Amino acid sequence: MDLEEMKAMWQQQDKLLQENKMLNEKLVTHLLQNKSGNAVTRMLNAEYFGAALCGVLTIFLLLRPGVVTVSILLAISYILSLAFIAGSLVLSFYKIKMLRAIDFTRNNVATTAEQVNKFRLFINKERVVGLLLMPVLLIAFMAVVTYYVDGQDMYEHFTYGIWRLAIACPLAIAGALILYRTLYFNNIKEINANLEEVKHFKNEH
Repeated sequence: MDLEEMKAMWQQQDKLLQENKMLNEKLVTHLLQNKSGNAVTRMLNAEYFGAALCGVLTIFLLLRPGVVTVSILLAISYILSLAFIAGSLVLSFYKIKMLRAIDFTRNNVATTAEQVNKFRLFINKERVVGLLLMPVLLIAFMAVVTYYVDGQDMYEHFTYGIWRLAIACPLAIAGALILYRTLYFNNIKEINANLEEVKHFKNEH
């Protein structure tokens, strides 16, 4: 076998290796997209719904500002409620941006894992802050809703709403914990498990 034949054989071998590598990359992308795409879509759909709901509530509050003239405490409750809902709207858009950046067809496994971990850390911080603020925000929101629905200042007749708060607060906290686990952390866990599976596949090939 002369030098030219050996060179041609090495080129053919290199071509086969490159084709095999490209095939593996396509298989990895297909695997990630099929197994993890639904998890991202579920979170995105929830964020779109949340953003729409916050948008409607923000408009509703802005169109009915008369509550601020009733009492100082109701005015503070109105401002807190409006700030919380508007802030939640902004956060929804930010989370949508983060989720849309998780592109299994364009990014490699390492980049995707980094983006998923960044999103997980953000969600964890959001959950902690939200749970800490929830009792105050719940009181403020219930005071505003009570005035809109019943025309009563809950702060002047606190016994009027105390039993509602006693029920609503633990239910809201429990609901938030369940929501974060089922909507975010379970889906993130699923994506991370798929990424580990892909890493194992790539190491074997």
